[in-house]
Amino acid sequence: MKDKSYKIQGVDLSQGELTLRKDKEIIKLWYESDVNIDELTSSGTIQEILRWLLSSDILERFLEIVLTGETGKIVWDDITNSQLEIIVIDFLALNGGWIGKLNGYLSSLTPAEITEK
Repeated sequence: MKDKSYKIQGVDLSQGELTLRKDKEIIKLWYESDVNIDELTSSGTIQEILRWLLSSDILERFLEIVLTGETGKIVWDDITNSQLEIIVIDFLALNGGWIGKLNGYLSSLTPAEITEK
């Protein structure tokens, strides 16, 4: 699939299919966030989801991983909801199959198995 391009706050950014390096960074982000993605998405309340997203600058860290370009010039608090929505939709379109498989695999591991790998 073709890379997606954005102009946010005058900065040219893009995103494409994840690379192995970005895969590792996202896995690390999920692991460090100490959350069960399955529980959060299947039974989590809106408040729980929002609390998780706001903790530890998860949204900003995620955007810095998936977007290519001078992300350091972006004031993340000023990004609009419509810009964020487009980025997330594009992210899922570019990587949705991989994310579903990874989530299934990671959910099947116990914490001990993750640290042994």
